[in-house]
Formats: sequence, C-alpha cells, structure tokens
Amino acid sequence: MSATKSLSSCVKHVPTSFRSIWQSCCRFQRDFQTTASAFHRAFCEIDVESCRRVKTGKHVGISSNPGIRVEAKFLPEKEVKPLVDELEILKAKYGFTTAGHGLSLLRKDTLNEDSATEMSGDATGKFQSLRVTGRPEGQEATAPWGYGNDFDCSFVTPRLSSFIDLVRGCGHFELGPVRDITVNYRSHSFFRLDPHVDPAEDGNNVFILGLLSDVVLSFVPPDNVLSPGFLRRTEAATIAENSWTDKDIDVLLQQRSLVHFCGDARWRWGHAIRGGLEVDENGKRTVVDWWGRQDFFIRRSPTRISVVVAFQDP
Repeated sequence: MSATKSLSSCVKHVPTSFRSIWQSCCRFQRDFQTTASAFHRAFCEIDVESCRRVKTGKHVGISSNPGIRVEAKFLPEKEVKPLVDELEILKAKYGFTTAGHGLSLLRKDTLNEDSATEMSGDATGKFQSLRVTGRPEGQEATAPWGYGNDFDCSFVTPRLSSFIDLVRGCGHFELGPVRDITVNYRSHSFFRLDPHVDPAEDGNNVFILGLLSDVVLSFVPPDNVLSPGFLRRTEAATIAENSWTDKDIDVLLQQRSLVHFCGDARWRWGHAIRGGLEVDENGKRTVVDWWGRQDFFIRRSPTRISVVVAFQDP
C-alpha cells in the first residue's frame, strides 16, 4: 500500500446489509449438525461473509464455523437512540470502571505497512471502560435484574426488555431463560478486550449487540486448533499488528448488528477485540481495526456500547 494514499481511500466500504442474502438462504432452516446448534437457524451466507481468517482474509466456510452467527443491522435504527439514552441512565446509576493500567494503542505514521510504529499511551486516563451488570463482580452497585438462577426479568428496563423480546421473536433462535445482561461502555476508540470465555453460569448462548461503532470481534482458538509447538503472541504491539494467533477468526460487527455464539465458539474459543491502530490523517487522530487482513481497514467511532445478553437453552 502506498504511503501517499489517504485514509479515506484505505478504509474499505463495508456492505450496509446482508439482509437479502440472509433471507434467501436462512428462512425457516435449522442446523442439526451439532447438539449446540440444533436449536438455531442454519449457518448461512451472512455468517460466511462476516467471518474472515486472520492473515489470508479468506471467508470462513460453513463447515469450519465453530458456532458464530451474525444478524446484520438487527436493531432498527429508530430504536438506537432510545436504547442508548436508557443505557446512559443505567451507567450513571450502576456503572463501575473496568479499565486496567498501562493501556495503549499502536500508533502508525501512515497506513503503509512499513511505516514506523509506536505505542500511544494513556497517561491522562482518557480510555474509559465502564460496565453495568447484575453479576456480582465486587462492584458497589449491581444492576437490579440479578444474575444466573436469580435473574429477574421484571427488573429489566423497558428498552432492554424490548431488545430481548426482539431476539426471542426473530424466529432464528430457540432460547431458554435469560441468565445475564451486561452492558460495556468504551470511549476514545479504545475497545480492547483480551481473549476470554464467559463464565459457565451465563448459559449456553451469548449475544452481543454493537452500538455506536463498527468493530472487529476476534475469536481465538483453543490449543488443539493450533499447530504443535505454536506459541500465542503476548506483546500488545505484536497483537495489534498480527492478532493473537494465525488461526484467529475476525468477525465484522457493524453498528446495530448482533452476533450470537454457542457450541465451541462459546465454550472453547476465546472472544476478544484487538487494541486498534491509531493513525494521523491531516493532523486528525483516527483509530481503525483491520478485518482478516492488515490492509482491510474498518474505521472506529469514538464511543462504543455493547449489550451482552446470555440465555440458557430451552
């Protein structure tokens, strides 16, 4: 990639909707390949188009999908502001910080592969990371809906409740009781999330709704998927440029879109978000993700909210 190219020419135009593809190949289908997937719609083209292999950028075929389904533009646009307004009220009442120390972005002089890089630190503490959850995590204020066996839907706020009804009513997933609702708030385009598997008490089905910014969600494989003797990357700068392993799966999660994971993707693969690349364009700071390949960039917005809802099987 030429160092003289502008950021606008490097950031690819992401398809705004896979809805027509999804309707044609997913309507009234069910996937009976594994017990974990037997309750849900079949994997289809939207899942293939949304998931890419790290390094090669090739799309992940249906037979290789560990349990990831994407519903593009799932939340109607008119519902975004009312939901975000409600989530901001919840943050003021029950939000607690989850930010670590020594947070940083990888800064590049340009989007050219060979440009100089350095870590851009957070000396002023601007990278805010807040959470609202009913799960006890040692926080002072816990969301009133509770967690696990004690989850009480009657305490869920109206817009969140409507979102849960939308998930249940879409006809693509068969779900049991809600086990957890967690809301994560990020600022200044710092969305990093280290690889992890959610607690077992959450249940078998995890949904993430992305709001206010596009992002690339990475699934990091268990050891048996890696080549013998392969070491995982641990340095922040190396991860930002190359991901945790060469077997990672990058999922494009656009604003208002929903990702669901179950089976191996839920229980064995970790999910994560790379720190991001900070670049300067005409003196303006911009943070981008790369999706599958290091030359396919997705621009981040300054703020992101994610709504995580976990269900048990029926």
